[in-house]
Amino acid sequence: MDELLTQWQRPIQAFICEKCDWVYLAETSNTAVACPHCYQAKLTVLEADDIPKVYPPELVAEFILPVENVRKQLDQFAASITLAPTDLKTDNLMTRLRQMYVPIWLVDSSVRSIWQAEMGYNYKVVSHQEQYTGNQWQTFEQTETKVRWEQRLGKLNRRYHNITAPALEEHTILAKKMGSFDLKGDAVKKYQPQYIEKILVRVPNRDTVDAWSDAQPRFQENAIQECQKAGAGDHIRQFQWSPDFTDQNWTQLLLPLYSTCYYDDDHVARPILLNGRTGQIDGIKRASMRRAKKITRNLALLAGLFFIIALALFFYRPGFAILLGMLTIALGIGAITPIAIVSQFNRRQKNDIPFDPR
Repeated sequence: MDELLTQWQRPIQAFICEKCDWVYLAETSNTAVACPHCYQAKLTVLEADDIPKVYPPELVAEFILPVENVRKQLDQFAASITLAPTDLKTDNLMTRLRQMYVPIWLVDSSVRSIWQAEMGYNYKVVSHQEQYTGNQWQTFEQTETKVRWEQRLGKLNRRYHNITAPALEEHTILAKKMGSFDLKGDAVKKYQPQYIEKILVRVPNRDTVDAWSDAQPRFQENAIQECQKAGAGDHIRQFQWSPDFTDQNWTQLLLPLYSTCYYDDDHVARPILLNGRTGQIDGIKRASMRRAKKITRNLALLAGLFFIIALALFFYRPGFAILLGMLTIALGIGAITPIAIVSQFNRRQKNDIPFDPR
């Protein structure tokens, strides 16, 4: 715990969800709260010996999504569910709203390498084309851009900073469902202890050794851009190098998520997550079979009542009785529609919790 206090400059404790195995860092006041990832279990304190190695954060992408935009997104989510469970109300979702950070690795490294590539340079070619227009031939001038490719060889000696690599096994799913976090310009800030006040921080479940394979291509992308700039080329291809990486330094960038949940007919929590910067939302959608059955029952009772009235009036007002009979048939058909709609809707939805790779 002393090491965490030193790194994060705030008294924090490690917690684990026994249901989904997500590990968090948070202030001790967060004990016994529901896991904001799955909402299936409460967080329990993790013993010091079981805490994985945690590199301190260097940068934080702050929450910038206004509360009114959060509410609007939750309104739209609830409205998108046919016959939503009775618990799925925006006020309930706002009451359960939590903030958490998820990590991505940042790595600095010095790089040395001999490189070679083909550098492309644009040049203009002017040609003339004869065309017959009306009753005479005319000459038109055309300018075409072509590329001249030349071999280039050089040395690279650079130190690159804050190259990103996934810190979570769920990173690919996270990126797909939450979209971009808009990290350009001054979107990220240097870490300050107050940034994690009352906010859970997800601990990486992917170590730096594993993440290094994802970081190397990003180093190469930066190297290619620099070599192209150094060669004053308009294009570059067939880039080859044999890099030597030294003096690596790993830290974290924290990305903001909002988390909430609603309870379905079986009182199972269904998580909803929102991008804390753009508002992009993802969650499990479950329609209410209980509501569908209630509607079906009421329609069936009404159809039965109309049928009895139609029988009673058949000999006295046969025309009206026939109309009631037709209405009875329509109600009978309509009675099974809610159940069919809900069944079809739920079959189309995913059943996994957000970002769970299992």
